[in-house]
Formats: sequence, C-alpha cells, structure tokens
Amino acid sequence: MSRLRTWLDARNTPIWLKLLIGVGLILLLVLIPSTIIIRGALDELAVQTNSTAIDNTGSSQATTVTNSISQARLALDTFVNDPEIERMLLGMLLRNVNTSDLPLPRTTPAEIEALMDRTLLNPATGLYDAVRVLDRNGNVIALSASNIVSTISPGGQATQDALRAAEAALAEGRTQTLTVATLANGTGALDYTIALLWRDGRALGYIVGRMSNTSVIYPGLRFPPEIGREMGFSYLISVDGDVIAFPESLARANEVGDFNLARAAFTGATGVTTLTDANGTTWYVYTSTLPGTPLALAAHLDSQFAAEQLSGLLSVRRFAIFGLSAVLALIGVYLLSRLIADPINRLRQTAARMAAGDLNVTVPDTARGDEIGGLARETATLRESVSLLVTDLEGRVTARSRDIAATQEIARYAASQVNLPTLMERVVDLIVASFPALYHAQIFLIDNDREYAVLRASTGEAGQLLLRRGHRLAVGSQSVIGQVTDSGELVVARDTAASPVHRRNEFLPDTRAELAIPLKIGSAMIGALDVQSRQPDVFTPDLITALQTMADQLSITIQNARFYEEASRRAIEVDEANKRATLAAWQDFLRDQRSQRLTQSAGFKEADAEPIFALLREQAAESGEPVVGEVTARNTLPVVAPVMLRGQMLGTVEWEVPAQSFGAERLSLAQELAGRLAISLENARLFQESRRAAERERLVNSISARITSQTSIEQILQTAVREVGQALRTPQVSIRLRDDLASEPVEQPAGETNGFPADQPLS
Repeated sequence: MSRLRTWLDARNTPIWLKLLIGVGLILLLVLIPSTIIIRGALDELAVQTNSTAIDNTGSSQATTVTNSISQARLALDTFVNDPEIERMLLGMLLRNVNTSDLPLPRTTPAEIEALMDRTLLNPATGLYDAVRVLDRNGNVIALSASNIVSTISPGGQATQDALRAAEAALAEGRTQTLTVATLANGTGALDYTIALLWRDGRALGYIVGRMSNTSVIYPGLRFPPEIGREMGFSYLISVDGDVIAFPESLARANEVGDFNLARAAFTGATGVTTLTDANGTTWYVYTSTLPGTPLALAAHLDSQFAAEQLSGLLSVRRFAIFGLSAVLALIGVYLLSRLIADPINRLRQTAARMAAGDLNVTVPDTARGDEIGGLARETATLRESVSLLVTDLEGRVTARSRDIAATQEIARYAASQVNLPTLMERVVDLIVASFPALYHAQIFLIDNDREYAVLRASTGEAGQLLLRRGHRLAVGSQSVIGQVTDSGELVVARDTAASPVHRRNEFLPDTRAELAIPLKIGSAMIGALDVQSRQPDVFTPDLITALQTMADQLSITIQNARFYEEASRRAIEVDEANKRATLAAWQDFLRDQRSQRLTQSAGFKEADAEPIFALLREQAAESGEPVVGEVTARNTLPVVAPVMLRGQMLGTVEWEVPAQSFGAERLSLAQELAGRLAISLENARLFQESRRAAERERLVNSISARITSQTSIEQILQTAVREVGQALRTPQVSIRLRDDLASEPVEQPAGETNGFPADQPLS
C-alpha cells in the first residue's frame, strides 16, 4: 500500500509517464478530427500541386535555356563582328589568294586557333566546347576544342550537317543557323554556324561553334531544390529526334518513352499533360518549344511530389486544426509545468551560477526519487568534477604561460645576438633559469667531418669541466646525443635508470630524465639541444613542445650567426684587398710620375709651422680623421685632413685657419673637401691610365700598319727600326736576325729617329 502511495505521488512519478499521459490525451483529441479533414483534402490538392509545380518549373527552364543559348550566340556574333578579328578570319580564308590590293593580314590557322582559345574557349567564361572554321567547301582549316570534348572529325557528319544548314540559311538570306549534333555518349549538342561573307555577299567560309552543354544547357535543365533531381528530369529534343540532356536524364527519358509526346510540341501541342510509364508511375509533363531554336523542352515531374508539398498548401485548414490543438496543449503544459518546470528551472539557475564560475553553489532537489532527482545528483557530481578539472587546468595554464614566456624571452635574446659562443652560453643559462624542472642544459654542434657532436655550451661547474675537456660524442653512438644527431628526431629518456640510450656522465650523476632535440636547418643536422632533470618522467608534451619551438628558433639563430661571422670575415678580406689594391695602384702611379710625393700649395705658411704640420700629419695618418693643432702665435689653428681612399691615405690637406672663425662646421667642411679630393684624384689617375693605354694602342696599331704595308724584308726591317725608334724616343734601335738567316743586323743609328732628339720626353 505504501509503494502504491509512493508511485501515485506526483513527485516520484517518472517524467516520461507524466509526458506520455498528457501528450497522449492531447494527440487523441486532435488527430481524430484532423485525420478525417486531411484525408479528404489530399486528393483534391495533389493535381493542383503537381500541375502548378511542373508548369512553373518547365516555363522557368525554357526561359533560362533560351536566354543561355542567346548569350552563347551573342558571344560568337561579337567575336565574328569584331573588325580586327573579321579581317584576320578573311585573311586566313584568302591566304592562298593574291590580295596585295587589299589590306588583309596573312593570318595563319594557328593564330586564329590561339585567338579562339583565349576568347571563346576560356575555361572561366567560355560558353563553347569547340569552335572550327570551314572554307566554303566545308573543309576544316582551323579547330580549337577544350579538353572535355572528344575529337571532332574534320569531315564528320556534324560538320556536314552544319555546312548544309548554313548554305540553306544563306539561300534564304540568313547568315546564322543552329543545328543539333549527336555526341559519343548519346546526348546531343548545339552547333551555331555563322557565314563569313565577302563584300559581294558570297560566303568565303563558315565559323561553327559547339555550345557547351555544361555551361549553356545543363544549368537551365536543373530542377529547383524544393523538387530535386529525384522527383523530376528535363531534356531538349530536336525535330529529327536528337536529345540534349544530362546522361541520367536521357536514361530516364528512354525508360519513360515519351519522345513522341515531346516532339508533338513542334505542332503546337504544348502545356501540361500526364502519362503513365511501364512501371505504373504517373508523370506530369510540360512541353514547349524554345523560340529561335530547333528545340523543344520536355520537363517531367513524379506525381509523388505533391505528397511532400501538401503541408504547405493546407496551411489554412491546418491553422484551425492546430489552433484547437494549441489550446489543448497549453492547458496540458500548464498542468505539467507545476510538476516539471519548477524543479527544472531551479536546476537551470544552479547550472547558470556554475557556468558563471560559482562552483560552490548548492544543488537543489538531490533527495527526489524521480528523474529530476537523478539529474540533480548528476549535476552535483558534475560540479565536483568540473571543480577538480578547473583547478588542474589553471595549474596547467600557469605552467604553459610560464613556458611560453620563457620561450619568448630566450627567442628574443637569440634573435638579437650574433656572437655564436656568447649566444649559446646565454641560451643554456636562460633555459635552466626559466624551466624549474631542468637543472642542466647544453648544446652540441656537429663537426665538419660529421663524425662527432662536440659540446659548445653547457651550464654550471660540471659544464665548464666538460668544455675544458673538449667533451664530444660520436654521431650514432649509444647515447642520447649520438642517437638524436644520427636520426634527426628528438630522443627522450624518461627514466635514465631504465633507458637503453642514456649514457651516464660522471659529472652529472643526478640526472634522472634527459631530452635531446635536434638542431636542424631544413633537413641538415647541425647539432642538438640537450636538457636534463633530476626528476624522472618530467618531460610533458607541453614542455617538449616549448623546448622544440625554442630549438627550432635556436637552429635558425645559430645558422644566422654563422652566416654573419662568414660575411664579416669576407667583408674584412674584401676591404683589406681594396686597401692593398688602392695603395699599390697609387704607388705605381707615383713611381710612373718619377716622384714619391705630389705637393701643391696656395697662400702663405710660415717656415716654423712645418714641424707642427709634420706632427699633425702623423696623427692624421694614424687616426684617419682630421686633426686640429694648438693655437699658434699668429692666432691661427693648424688643421690637417687626411685624403682617404678605400681605407688608404693618399696624402693630406693642410690649412691654417683663423682661430676666431674656426668651428665644427669648418672642420666638417675640411673633411668633406678631403673626401671629394680623394675621389677626384682617383678619377684623374684612372683617366691618365686609360689615356696612356689608348696612346700605346694607337702607336702599336700605327707601327703595325706601316710595317705590314711593306713588301720586302729590307723595307720591313728599315720601317720597323725607324718607327720603333720614333715611338720610344731612343737614340739607337737594332733588329738582329738569326745568324743562319741574316749575316748583319739592320740598325737605325742613334739620333735618327725621324728628327726627334733621343732625350726628348715622351708626351
């Protein structure tokens, strides 16, 4: 008796039973009259729904396909009517005819094909799959086709049909015509032909465009989403029975077998009719011709479509039915809400406070014996689980934030440092300082022979001892470093006591876990980052990820530092080479000038000032900067500015400047003038060298021309003696042949060099 009383207590009755009783009563009161009304309306609305749907769809498809064909025709018309393209087409058709009196280009078929590829067959905007140009005899002289089109036979049936149709249209005064060709897959395609006329109206040829079914026809034959491809299909048919349709639509049309019904549209039998196929399926069929084309449209709709649409057409009647149902449902909901909604709302409010972060809130109704009580207890359990999870996540986020901050700090330092030893030493110190779980870090770099990984940076006293010993490990050896440098993959020994790859180091006896991360540039190994901990199994995925990111950044920074060192070394070498070359060039130049120093002066300088300037010259040569002396007895300041060129001092510019007018601006001006002087001197030296070279080349060519103009050996020798003596300004020139070839030398006596004195300098 007590159990029955408990069962009848609404607080302990299962919610599904409460809902089942209430909803069952409502449905019982609503569905009985609704079923009677709806059954009578279904048959009445089915015909109207199907007829209206296929009529609207068929009309829309006919309009869309007609407009798409018109757009495709317009595209080819625009192409042909372009004056420049028209001249190119006529030039190609008349390329074998003498048209010298006509301004027509000699266009090749390849040029026309390339032009059609760019315009009419553009994959993004083209409406044609193929375009071919025929001469007036029907021979294909230019053909462009997309990859999705099968090869068009130049003399195929489609070409001949298009030619005959174009000739017939031209006889009727029309220059364009549409024909239907049958493709290899059984469906058809539209060929649009335009006659290319000469000035007298005769056809020189034809251009035939194969319209793309995918771009022109198929989009218009698609059914709207509310009908779908399962409920309907459409196709186009010509007077001769050629069909254009999706392959699956063509198969369904063959199954229904109503092609005669579709062709009847050409005799005016258009509109919506019904038919039943061999499977007993009733179809609503819309037929209509397409204006301006030799095609008719047939659109089919399965009669079952109406059953899916009746709910939308019976809205008025359903309103009355469901209005009554709503009133009854409101009464039932109100009665049930007192039993269900209140405790659920209390749980909802509790969940909202938990979502806001109050995980200490008390969950109500946990003592109930129904489903709400079970939900309350599960909510309390969830609260405890979430509290523990949040605490754990907060700890992990804190650790993760610390790791990210440490990684960023190390990456910033690494990016700002170019000295490689300093960089590596600082990075390993930062790693140990930033990650509390680690007590030792070190960096190994692979040597040039790629046989050993050599320790380059290490932390602590143990690290310094290892560095002084030149600690290294063989690549591929039985150690963490040997394995990581050999495989290029990170190696972790979570417990060194049980790890087969860990190699115990006498200087680091406290290591219980070790992680080695490869340092790589692309696929090339350059070394490894090794970190160690006193705790086993300390390397969590988050810590490994942070250290991996750091190692990747470190690899790039090491490589950049190496590049920087190499670039600096080469820059120094280039600078030194330039200095040596500049110094050698000016030494040679001064030696050629027969002097060790060139000096020019202006103004007046006291003789007792020369020792002061000599001292200042030495200081300027050492520093490479302008030097200012002490104020002289004449209240002047001696200034010496070095003339520097590529790091070499060519000389000095010396001034005595009144002390009262001297300042930083004048010193800067002196330095600027010395710099400009160095450039001018270098330009003058280079100019003189080039002029001397040109003069030597001229003399050699002149002497060579005079010698080669002679015909006898005696004349050649005499001419050579005279010309060489004149060119070199020498008092004596002799040419001696071998004893067995000539008995006496041919000589030019001293002083007989074409009237020039032998001691006259060469200018």
